[in-house]
Order: sequence, then structure tokens, then C-alpha cells
Amino acid sequence: MTHIATSRPIVTVLMPVHNGEEHLREAIDSVLGQTFPDFELLIINDGSSDQSVEIIGSFADQRIRLLHNTRNEGIEESLNRGIQAAQGVYLVRMDCDDICVSTRLENLVDFMNRQPETGICGSFVKTIGTSTHTWTFPCTDREIRCRLLFESCIPHPSVIMRMSEIERHQLRYDTRYLRAEDYDFWVRCAEHMELANYPEVLLHYRIHEKQIGSLHPDAQQQAADRVRERLLQSLGLSITPESLSLHRAISTWRFGNNPELLARVDDWLRTLRSANCSTGIFPEPEFSHELASRLYRACYTSTRGLGAWKTWRESPFSGHLMASPVASLKLFLRCAIDHAAS
Repeated sequence: MTHIATSRPIVTVLMPVHNGEEHLREAIDSVLGQTFPDFELLIINDGSSDQSVEIIGSFADQRIRLLHNTRNEGIEESLNRGIQAAQGVYLVRMDCDDICVSTRLENLVDFMNRQPETGICGSFVKTIGTSTHTWTFPCTDREIRCRLLFESCIPHPSVIMRMSEIERHQLRYDTRYLRAEDYDFWVRCAEHMELANYPEVLLHYRIHEKQIGSLHPDAQQQAADRVRERLLQSLGLSITPESLSLHRAISTWRFGNNPELLARVDDWLRTLRSANCSTGIFPEPEFSHELASRLYRACYTSTRGLGAWKTWRESPFSGHLMASPVASLKLFLRCAIDHAAS
């Protein structure tokens, strides 16, 4: 694949680094080894005190551009500085401990060129480190918008952004949503542009005990709750601490073995669908499919016995596409076996 060099790179790969020496060389190598060569690698050194700067300096590639924060500013400020300094038509996120698939930039740039209405695109990822799994995500704009009511569904380190749209709407990361800044950012971006996920693994995402979600799970969920609350209010709903707590449980798939909770889940999802019928905030039938998948999962993983089957069969969500006849049969057999064993 041949590319014509221009004075402005097609892509800025933005990599914040704070004490990332352990995996930094491997991450940089994976960027420099891309099949798409027209990029700058913009590294923001966020007050590192280890050997990170020395490792970066050991690379002679002229596509690397290094900026230094005078102190440890944090991920949000580093990303905002990077957005401001980026020279590329597109901006691609990269963490200093992850690994790019060699065709990552080529595939993402090709996708964005073919989809001019898309402003943000993530991809599937494969986890490395302490666990190995493939994470898939909704791919279409309509599906992503529905999923955002519950959770961030664009993996942050995997994204490409169209810089013309980011600048046109002056979009930046909000430090008030520390540890859920990406979730808040996607929701605000969705007000101005279409979102997507590329349906292939383009990034190997490292799992380790020092990640934000591992170090500060409660703070991360509290910030995410504030994003969820904004979206719920857009449906015209008055949110109480109890309803927000229930919505969090549905969003994070934490139901427990509780018949009363299962009934509340069903009732809350019906409330959401009714509110959306009035406001039209989320597209149909994708929204009802998302709600159906949430209730199905609650019935399948939480309460056992025929009570869970009865809740599912009597719910209006049981007829939706996400709940296929095979899935319904699987749930019935699970509930029946559990009932017989009790």
C-alpha cells in the first residue's frame, strides 16, 4: 500500500506516558511498525520519574515528537494537551503498555475515509497480561447510543478521532469525570457526530493490577453514575439514589440471587422504554433490543427457578430479536433444572 507523504501527517498517535518503562519499548515498536507510515507519534511525558524518557530518546525515528508536562498532570490534562498539539487529520489513542496490531492504522484510516459521518471509531480488543480474552462491542452508531445509557462501549485506547469534528465542537476531556473521562467524552461526542467500532481486534490491551479500574473502582463507578444520571434525565426521568443504584446494578451486570431485585429490574427497564417512547432519545428497535438483553442476562444469571422464567415470559421484552427462541429455550431449561434441584 503506497502513501504520499505530506507536510501534515494523516494520523497523530497520541501516547501519554507516566512511569511506563516496563512495557513502553514494546508499545512504541508496535506503533513504528505499522503498515500505514504517514503518522506522527506524539508522546506526552507526564512527569515520569523512571527511565521512560531515556527509553523514548533511544528511538531515532523522526516521526516521534516528545512533549513534557512540568509535573504529573494526569491523563485528562495530558490528553487535552495532546489534542491541542496534534497535527494529524486523525488522532489515534495509544496507551504506553498496549500493543497495536500492525494493520491498526491502515484499517482505521480506511474506515474513516469511507465513513465521513463517523467522528469516533474504536475497535475490538484482545486482552493480554493477567488475563486473555477477546472483547467485542456494538459496532453501529444506533447500537452504541443505546449501550451508552448503561456503560462506556468504545474502548478508549483503541479509538481514532476525526480532528476536524473534535475542533469544530471544541471537545475536550472533562477533569470533573476523573476515571470515567472517556465515558463522558463519548456521550458528549455523540451529540455532534456518529460513533462506531471496527469489528476486528486491532489492539492488544494489557490487564494489570495498577489500572484505574483496579485501583479506584468505587471512584470510577461514581463518576460513571454521573454520566448515566445525565442520560436518564434526558429521558425526562426524576432520578433518586435508589433508582440510580438499580441502574448501576443493571449497567454492571451485578444482580445477585434476589427475586425482589429481578422484579425491580424488569419494572425499571419498562420505565426506560416508556420514557423513550415519549422522548425518542434512543433509536428503536435497537433500544428495546438492548433492554431485552439486560433483562435476559438478569434472569439467566441471578434468580434461579421458575420465578425467573415467569418474569422473562411475562415481560414485553421477551419477544424482541435479541431474545431468540434458542435463548428463551436455554433460559427455560436452566430455570427448570434449578427448580427440580431445589
